[in-house]
Amino acid sequence: MSLCLKGNALCAWPLRSALMAACAFVSAIVMSPISAMAAEFSADTVELRVGYSAGGGYDTFGRLVARHLGKYLPGNPDFVVQNQPGGGSLKLTLTTVASDANDGSLIALVNSSMSTFPLFDEKGARFDPTELVWIGSLANETSVCVMTKQSGVSTVEDFLSKDFIVGATDRGATTYQFPALLKNLFGANFRIVTGYPGGPEIMLAMEQDELQARCGYSWSSLKGSPEENKFNRIGQIGLTKNKDLPDLPLFYDMIESDLDKKAAALVLAPLRFYRAFVAPPSTDPEIADTLRQAFTKMTEDSEFLAEAASLGLDVDAVPGDEIQQMVEDLQASDEAALKRATELLE
Repeated sequence: MSLCLKGNALCAWPLRSALMAACAFVSAIVMSPISAMAAEFSADTVELRVGYSAGGGYDTFGRLVARHLGKYLPGNPDFVVQNQPGGGSLKLTLTTVASDANDGSLIALVNSSMSTFPLFDEKGARFDPTELVWIGSLANETSVCVMTKQSGVSTVEDFLSKDFIVGATDRGATTYQFPALLKNLFGANFRIVTGYPGGPEIMLAMEQDELQARCGYSWSSLKGSPEENKFNRIGQIGLTKNKDLPDLPLFYDMIESDLDKKAAALVLAPLRFYRAFVAPPSTDPEIADTLRQAFTKMTEDSEFLAEAASLGLDVDAVPGDEIQQMVEDLQASDEAALKRATELLE
């Protein structure tokens, strides 16, 4: 026999619960399209910031992406490129980390070394690389060390024994990290001078004999450029030899200590996802996925690849989700290797 009689308090609670459940169900139906809509990409204009000065490899890659990525984003937004050099792209990285843009309207092209820099310099780089949204990269890169012809240095032996000046942007950039690694691993005599906004300024200083060397010159930028045969190529930096450079010595092969090899591998790891594009940590997860999918589709586009080839640019793309995992793995690196890597970058 039912206890629910008219006016009975026992009847009130089930009725109230039923009404609340019905309201919640109706609200979910009404609100869910709004929530989904809020996560859709709707930016009319995307600002693509490049962490280096105009005219260099980063700038060239950035402007190439700006001309093609919009085709694969909802609404085909316009792209505006802005150069924001400073600190080997550290300045731009910090600006991006602090941005509250969550709608995909801000993308930054930074040095992939930003993924490990906080591991080596906690005081100078107070940010968590895993919080950035890694959209994708355009190169699994090899880097080279080049010397001016007038320096008279043309062999690895001379490079590691003679006194000269290497130009760099900032301590967080590969133009500093790579020569510092070599200097400390092999007891080289060269000096490193920082403060140059980007690669073009370093190369100009080399032409004026203000500098004699650049280490951290990406092969994808040097290959096919007017500068390819303008300088002496001394050695390549990476974990394996580039197929284009079978006869150029690989510095990694010269390392004897197992610990030093592990430390060097940690420093060189970001070469696997060079020319990295990131979005602010505030970016909505669904929009982050949209950006990553669009980036991957762009790198498979025949028109994009044809223009890259016409510019002399090699494209070896790495998807954003793979980069995100690599960045997270790097933060959990072996402590002994990390300590040694930090010492080698002093």
